[in-house]
Amino acid sequence: MLFAITFLQLARENERRLQLLIDHVPARIAYVDAKERYVTVNYVHEMILGLTRSQITGEKIETILGQENYLKVKTHIRDALNGKQICYETSFIGANGETQWVEVNYIPDIHPQTGVMGFYDLTLDLTEKKRVEQEQIQLQAQLHQVRKMESVGRLAGGVAHDFNNMLGVILGHTEMALEWGGLDEMLSSSLQEIDRAARRSANLTQQLLGFARKQAISPQVIDLNKTVTNMLQMIGRLIGENITLSWFPASTVWPVKIDPSQVDQILANLCVNARDAIGKSGRVVITTKNCSLENPCSRDQAGRQPGDYVLLKVNDDGCGMDTKVLENIFEPFFTTKDVGQGTGLGLSTVYGIIRQNEGFLDVDSQPGKGTIFSIYFPRHRGKLGRIKKEKLSTEITTGHETILLVEDEPTILEMTQMMLQRLGYTVIGASRPDEALELAEAHGADIDMFMTDVIMPQMNGQELARKLRHRFPNLKGVFMSGYTSDVIADHGVLDEGVHFIHKPFSMQELGCKLREVLDKK
Repeated sequence: MLFAITFLQLARENERRLQLLIDHVPARIAYVDAKERYVTVNYVHEMILGLTRSQITGEKIETILGQENYLKVKTHIRDALNGKQICYETSFIGANGETQWVEVNYIPDIHPQTGVMGFYDLTLDLTEKKRVEQEQIQLQAQLHQVRKMESVGRLAGGVAHDFNNMLGVILGHTEMALEWGGLDEMLSSSLQEIDRAARRSANLTQQLLGFARKQAISPQVIDLNKTVTNMLQMIGRLIGENITLSWFPASTVWPVKIDPSQVDQILANLCVNARDAIGKSGRVVITTKNCSLENPCSRDQAGRQPGDYVLLKVNDDGCGMDTKVLENIFEPFFTTKDVGQGTGLGLSTVYGIIRQNEGFLDVDSQPGKGTIFSIYFPRHRGKLGRIKKEKLSTEITTGHETILLVEDEPTILEMTQMMLQRLGYTVIGASRPDEALELAEAHGADIDMFMTDVIMPQMNGQELARKLRHRFPNLKGVFMSGYTSDVIADHGVLDEGVHFIHKPFSMQELGCKLREVLDKK
């Protein structure tokens, strides 16, 4: 009798030690009998299921897992009870309400004489592994997108300089020819068509630079509500009278720092897309609000950071987009429109602008249910500034000062010199930086301002400006280029006090820019 008691105590002690051991194994362990009932489970199993051991043991698998989850594993359980070793991956909703991924191993318990008595369930938690794998996939997609943008940026930068130079010559000479007057109707009409085609080409290049984040910008601290309000009339003209435009601004919004013209670009592109998606009649709704995000969720994973944002939302009740289209909408040149109806650069430009300003965006769309673009601009912790407005007068602004013009492309030098002279300025032209320095020494205090290309042989425009101002400290200047570069800007953002005019430019734009700089105290 004593021997029997000692043996029973030993068996219980061994059972306790075994249970202690399996409770500390970082995996879900259970034993299931031939009737699909839990005989024993470990602590991890309790935690995953959100039940105590006493609630689980003795119960059937179907009861504990629920019919839906049981049906997923029913075949595997039957195979295990037929003596087959099973290994598979699956997912389920855990006690915390979140999706959990696991690797399940069913190991049959086969007695030599009586056959299968049950099976051991050894389940490894793969949730963290799957999360890391998903993050790697997302990071890989981001890297692919960044490399693609860099490639487009290099292409845009390389092409834009020469392309915009050529467009500048076409636009400049066309504009001056139209001003001469006395042209017959057919010639005048042809020149106007050339002018329109060249301007469309220039706009296309600018959109490409916008996507690649290589266009020159001058960020200002703005009230987004006021900037959007100023755009409403133009948006109304863009989308047409058959589409209702509704504007619901927050009562107040935090300041954001962005070039106001970029807000105009974003709204114009989104509203034109909305118009095309709506077709005959519908509604576009623009809203703003402040929001603080702890864990922002977005299709565009790049740029998501917790913090304070001003949200600009554009909704339409158009045809919407399916998942396949949504995955490609920010690709340069991707478009669902017919040939000749779109460039495929509108949303690419929006993407580039938002990333350049350290924001991010989210897109929600379904076929037949419209589209919502949610754009998050980081809150600027500073005071509002005064928005610098470009002069929009249609009159040509003239002057009388002396300008040192530096341009290594002969056709651009000749054309810009003609423009300046027509505007009333005295022009000293130089085709090389060293020539410009010699002419500056020779003419001394007679020069009121220099105007230089950014990219030139011998030295760039910034270096030339530095040398000129070393000799003449108060000399004003304007940089011109077909694209901005790190020579005068940090990732396209112009330094304070740097004046820039983008090629190609019209005589009207040139006149306004010169007076802006020369009249500044």
